[in-house]
Amino acid sequence: MRIGDLVSNDEVCVSPFTSVDAVEGKILERGYLVIKDQGKFIGILTADDVLSSGHNLVIDCCRKKPLVKADEDAERVMRRMLSEGLQVVPVVDEEAAYIGSVQTSQILRRILEITKRADEVKWVNVVGDASFENTKNSFSSELFHNTRNQLQAILSAVDMLRAAPGAFETQLLLESIESNARMLDELITTIHSSHFDSN
Repeated sequence: MRIGDLVSNDEVCVSPFTSVDAVEGKILERGYLVIKDQGKFIGILTADDVLSSGHNLVIDCCRKKPLVKADEDAERVMRRMLSEGLQVVPVVDEEAAYIGSVQTSQILRRILEITKRADEVKWVNVVGDASFENTKNSFSSELFHNTRNQLQAILSAVDMLRAAPGAFETQLLLESIESNARMLDELITTIHSSHFDSN
């Protein structure tokens, strides 16, 4: 998935010489503002920029953000953003012209949408001789018990992490982990109970 496919043009633009007091409410509401001077992209101002600066003008508070090319891989960009503590990055085309911005929350939402489109699993219960059935039942029991133990550990860890305060992106990741673990747990239980003898 290209980062350019996630670009948002639903932005609030401000002049570089606007006072921070004048845009404080907008930053808190939206998380960031785009700074443009007569239509030319200057930078992106985040709440973190304002909090870490004692300046009065938007342009003086704005810290430089790395430009991301539209054809870059979205997951790679997200990992970079998380490692560098960036909430939003400007996206440019092949000629380095600004085309919009992307937030980590947008990327995570799209990844969650994709992972929720799980392919339907079809299972055929092939019946064989006694040796084959013993092997199959042994495999099923091992899969059931060992995998379920790991899934329960994952779900417990998610519960413990959720109890601690965290960023919005962390919450989305935890929800993804939990959702996938629960789907696997349900699938394994269904396969075991529908096609194999319980031990």
